Amino acid sequence: MSHKTWEQGALFTSEFIADNSWNGYEHDVLYRNDSRGERFTDIAHVAGIDLDTDGRGLSYLDYDLDGDLDVVVVGHRQRAILLRNDIGQRQNWAAVDLKGTASNRFGVGARLVAKIGSNSITREVRAGGGFLSSYAGPVMFGLGAASKIDELTIRWPSGKVQTLKDVPGRQRVQAVEPQ
Repeated sequence: MSHKTWEQGALFTSEFIADNSWNGYEHDVLYRNDSRGERFTDIAHVAGIDLDTDGRGLSYLDYDLDGDLDVVVVGHRQRAILLRNDIGQRQNWAAVDLKGTASNRFGVGARLVAKIGSNSITREVRAGGGFLSSYAGPVMFGLGAASKIDELTIRWPSGKVQTLKDVPGRQRVQAVEPQ
């Protein structure tokens, strides 16, 4: 029995996959939101994360617990790379750990709205994130020059709504779903 080659229409064969990537080394991208979600600029090169790897997945977390998000990149048949964000503590932040009681344990599906002065920031807690990537909280908010979140509203997957006032900046707090 003979097998078709990819030139003959096979979707994939061992000769095609071999030790190579299907898509090769492509330009890494990091988009900066320039103005309220209307325009984005690729800043990967200037940020120093346009890596010479065959990237497949990306996760972000506060690896060193300093309040800024660090990045882990996973490549095809390559070691994971940790990119630490060590720019410094120029701006304020708040981190919120969710603990579900009626909902799931980690609050997956919760929607958080932080009011900071006249601005609102919305975050949704999701499971997974993409191919070879995930994010496991806490929910991070950049506060800029503000020292606190004036009001944090959490809509839990159970439908319960919880409101916290004056959530302090530069620390991690836990929100437990009300009974």
